[in-house]
Amino acid sequence: MKRCEKCGNLIEEGGSKKYCSECLILMAEDSIAEQKTESSSKSKHKSKFFLILKFAILVFCLATILYQIPRLQAVLRSKKPLRYGTYDTDANVDKCIKNLWVIARDLQEGKEFNSSIICPVCKKQYIIKKLKDEIIIYCPCPEKHNLTSIKWSSKKMIPEVKK
Repeated sequence: MKRCEKCGNLIEEGGSKKYCSECLILMAEDSIAEQKTESSSKSKHKSKFFLILKFAILVFCLATILYQIPRLQAVLRSKKPLRYGTYDTDANVDKCIKNLWVIARDLQEGKEFNSSIICPVCKKQYIIKKLKDEIIIYCPCPEKHNLTSIKWSSKKMIPEVKK
């Protein structure tokens, strides 16, 4: 019979050559405990790494959002005309623009075009072009108003005057 190298107890025949059964059980329990502490320390390191990574991503996203705020505000803000009021126009141009408003209102309400509404300067009917998704109403003689174009478009919904 042999003696256990760890505790000195007698070892049964057919068992381990160096250690008794009690020492083998204690050594197995110790190795399991060591594995648990190693895995928990590794998981702590992984969780710290992922926590730092998540924080870095969050900071990057917030910085990007803060950087883009002016652009977001510009997109969300309603677009205003560059200029209110009229150019230095005379009363006839103002009458012509008023006529464009009247024709546009009638067309939007589904009424037929009133051919009695004419340009106050050249006494001609307004030109109406109906495209696929847009209606454009032109003054027939903008050059007599000393302008290149007077028109109303269903896309912009306000009269345009170009010099």
